Amino acid sequence: MTHDVSEKAVAMMLKRLLDAKTVELEAFDKKVADSKGSVDNAEEERSKIAAKKEQYQGMIDQLEG
Repeated sequence: MTHDVSEKAVAMMLKRLLDAKTVELEAFDKKVADSKGSVDNAEEERSKIAAKKEQYQGMIDQLEG
């Protein structure tokens, strides 16, 4: 029973992290769009955020699968 509870807790935590990365990605995209000039390392920074989001999604998929 403890295993099930901890697995559910991990899944909930990962979903919150995934949501946070989604919000961070949206905020970053808005920052870039609102920027008058180019944002230094924009592609690299966006890639890092997106990679972390994909990592969390993969972990969630593993737990649910």
